[in-house]
Amino acid sequence: MELRNEIHRLNRLHQLIKMCNTGSPDELAQKLHISKRHLYNVLDNLRALGAKIDYSRSDYTFYYANSFELHLDLQVEYLDENDKKCISAGSFLYNAMFVHGRPISLQT
Repeated sequence: MELRNEIHRLNRLHQLIKMCNTGSPDELAQKLHISKRHLYNVLDNLRALGAKIDYSRSDYTFYYANSFELHLDLQVEYLDENDKKCISAGSFLYNAMFVHGRPISLQT
């Protein structure tokens, strides 16, 4: 599942930055199994969330220049028929997954 992998990657990146143990951008991209360009996109996304991320050339690491915390988790719950009826006000939702209270159909 791509979303689960991305959440895991973001959590790992966050921990490496917090510990000031990222290595060079090339090394960090390798650790995360992504391209260097993708790494910079992810860093930009963290910056958009309020993280001030700098790079120390003397220590070869990215670090947070502000107090930034990231808490990401993914929970998937499959609903039985009775739960589906309660949530959907009586209409049936087959093979549905709810994310933040909104149904997302898994059918194609």
